[in-house]
Parts: sequence; C-alpha cells; structure tokens
Amino acid sequence: DISVSPGEIIDILVGEQGYYSYGAGGGGGGSFIVLQNGNIPLVIAGGGSGSTSNGSGLDGEIGNNGGDGESCAGNGGTGGNGGGDAANCNNGAGGGGGFYTNGSSGSSYGYQFGYGYLNGGAGGTSTTGNAYGGYGGGAGTHSNNTGGGAAGGYSGGGAPYHGNGYSGGGGGSYNSGTNQNNTSGVQYGNGLVIISNNNQTTYGCTDTSAFNYDPSACVDDG
Repeated sequence: DISVSPGEIIDILVGEQGYYSYGAGGGGGGSFIVLQNGNIPLVIAGGGSGSTSNGSGLDGEIGNNGGDGESCAGNGGTGGNGGGDAANCNNGAGGGGGFYTNGSSGSSYGYQFGYGYLNGGAGGTSTTGNAYGGYGGGAGTHSNNTGGGAAGGYSGGGAPYHGNGYSGGGGGSYNSGTNQNNTSGVQYGNGLVIISNNNQTTYGCTDTSAFNYDPSACVDDG
C-alpha cells in the first residue's frame, strides 16, 4: 500500500521485454512508479535478464540490489545504481540500468549498456541491430557468444561472462509501501503495472487556503 496526496503527480514507466535474436536476448526493463516532485521512487520491479539458446534468463530480484551476471560474481548493481560490465569476465557486455545511473560500459561490448531511469530509462543498443534491451534499463546484446543482456531495475543487473550460454543478472526492486508481498518471476513478457484504490475514504478540509487544510483528505467534511 502506498499513500499519496491529492494533486501529486506520479510517473510510471512500464518495463519492456528485451528483443531476441542470434541466439540471445536483450535484458528486460524494470517497471518504475515514481513521485514526480523530487523523483522519489515508490515501487520499482526489477526486470528479468535475457535468455540464450542454451538457457533461460534470470528473474528480477526482490531485494534492492541487482543480480550478478552468470559466472561474473560481484557485478550486480547496488544502491540504485547501474549494474557492472563484463570487463573482468572475458571482456563482454555492459550492465543494466538502475534508478540513478546507467549500467557500466567499460568492457569491449559495454556500449550496449542499459540507461538509468533518471537518464531516460532507454534499453541498450545491439551491435547486430536485433537484440536490444527493453525500455526500463535493459542492456542489449548481439549474439549467444556475448550472452543474454542484463536487466534494468532499481539497481541494474550485472553483465554475464562473455561466452556461449551465459545470462546477465536480474534487476533489483524497491518497495516503499506497507503490507508488502514481494514475489519474483510473476510476470512474463512486458512488465505490468496495476494501480487500484484501497477504498479508504479520508475526511478533512480540502480547501488549500484554509488554516486547517488537510492534504491527505479525499472528501471535504464541511
């Protein structure tokens, strides 16, 4: 459950599935629900990473940190930042985008990194022009030899080992609400955001010029 006040503007970015081609897929984008004033994250669901012809991708993470790329330990993003590249893992692809920053891009194919939410959240490019990362920070890739792309999320997934059949890490998630039920791997394909009213009516003064104005009130009590 998330509490917001009347008049507040919420920005929503629904994550896109990565594109599959040449034996590997780009990473999936994360889904972001953000309070526009101050760019305050409310709920972020990490995307799943791209699959390869030899294996499926990795689910998004329920924790804040992005997952490590397969056989590339320690490169998952942390603290809302993008995931690491594969510079130390046979010099492969780039990392998935996080909330604050892009995925790392220091490896040979690191320019396929995913973009951070605050930088527009675009998916990464693809050398072959087919295996793009999904909107929401998913990293692109270009062939099974480079592996499945890392996913976007609150913290980006790390790039996989540069070799046949490895997948990037899933994106990290963030939840500022109460009564949480955080579950990984529940959505297939593009992301999904559903917003519903919890039907709790808050009474109070809705006149913004009054001394007893209550910004949380939905119905004026007279």
